[in-house]
Amino acid sequence: MPKTKQIAATVVAVSLIGSLAVASGVQAAGLSLGALVASQCNTCHGTDGEGAQSVPRLAGLDADEIFESMKAFASGEDTASIMDRVAKGYSDEQLHAVANYYSEQ
Repeated sequence: MPKTKQIAATVVAVSLIGSLAVASGVQAAGLSLGALVASQCNTCHGTDGEGAQSVPRLAGLDADEIFESMKAFASGEDTASIMDRVAKGYSDEQLHAVANYYSEQ
């Protein structure tokens, strides 16, 4: 694996682990699991998933469509600049939660 891809994968993994480590505290503060996972998507997809430039809008899409897309990225069936690596870091429960979160935006 080229060094830049290794660094990118490490940054994504550390970010996900750090976010998930505080999940129970965030949920106790009134945020849903979907909102917590979605907070990691804001950099590319924008606050509340409105999309930005060439990055697709997620807000208002069908939850099943979002979930299936994320599963395709996680399995390697679909690839993107980073989504095929990012999606692998989430469980089905987390993917369902973030899909439901964005569908309600």
